[in-house]
Amino acid sequence: MEGEIGRFRRRHLVPLPKTTTLVGLAELVAAGDTTDDDRVITGRTTTVGIAFAVEQPTLMPLPGEVFDPRVLESRRVDQRARVSIRQCHYSVPARYAGRRLTVRLGATTVEVLDAGKVVATHTRAIGRYVQVLALDHYLEVLARKPGAFPGATVLAQAKAAGTFTRSHQAYWDACRERRTAMPAGPVS
Repeated sequence: MEGEIGRFRRRHLVPLPKTTTLVGLAELVAAGDTTDDDRVITGRTTTVGIAFAVEQPTLMPLPGEVFDPRVLESRRVDQRARVSIRQCHYSVPARYAGRRLTVRLGATTVEVLDAGKVVATHTRAIGRYVQVLALDHYLEVLARKPGAFPGATVLAQAKAAGTFTRSHQAYWDACRERRTAMPAGPVS
């Protein structure tokens, strides 16, 4: 078994595949598994896929109860409306800054919950010090501080991903207009 795992790794994962998500990596592994179904092991007369089809009826059935492998953790939201999980940062709506929320950490997703209600869902990042930010989580900050938006990391990520829409631009323009139209406070 260990020899087969090493062979699979060398055949399908060397050189290291270029992928940015765990979902992409899982797809590469599944494609390698499918390719290996047509392989004939030295000294055997049938393919791996046919041998498994013969053996499959003798295997025990899967358990009936549902098993959730995700881990629940409690995290404090920082002042930039992010939770830090395994050296990566994931955004939550800005109103949660400073609060402690529950994080449901899966192999491919990160869900952030407030009293059992999901407030943010992200695809899990690969690597360290990655920031996964959702533009919509910061719209309430944009209403108060539209001038801080041009240099924001979340804006750069949204534009690169194509999620910065005309609606977002119109909202930003309206926030800036409203901010500049506000009367100045009393001068001392």
